[in-house]
Amino acid sequence: MGERLELSRLLRLSRTGLVTFALSVGLFVGGLGVTLVQFSVGMRLTGLGMLALALWLAFYDIARRTVHQKGAFRYMALCLLFGYLWLGIGGVMALASGNLVGGLGYDALLHAVFVGFVFSMVFGHALIIFPALTGVAIPFKTILYLPLALLHGSLLLR
Repeated sequence: MGERLELSRLLRLSRTGLVTFALSVGLFVGGLGVTLVQFSVGMRLTGLGMLALALWLAFYDIARRTVHQKGAFRYMALCLLFGYLWLGIGGVMALASGNLVGGLGYDALLHAVFVGFVFSMVFGHALIIFPALTGVAIPFKTILYLPLALLHGSLLLR
């Protein structure tokens, strides 16, 4: 999240944008803390925090603008925007259910956040991070959309 906040400086983020980001993070972290004493309430607050972060990212992140470009920039932006969607879906599930400790709903929540959001972020940043770590460049090819489509398609089926 910190990297996305840092990149949002290119957009000259308003004070309102910074405050809503801080409140969203506070809600998420605070909700996690509340789960220790009142699990259902804490999960709902955490879900609200995830939803707030997803909306903030969808509205303030630079990916909203770079999605209109071509090639690697569009691919990375789509990965990020789909990731924000899955984070929001996970937030809605936690907000609606609250007391998820096992079963299909719990699995769906975990998959939305840890597969949908996290793997979308990994796919979106792979073209930058992999070469930085290995020294091996990955040229952008449209075939990269196939694993992305399989990721999101498999999540929808789950």
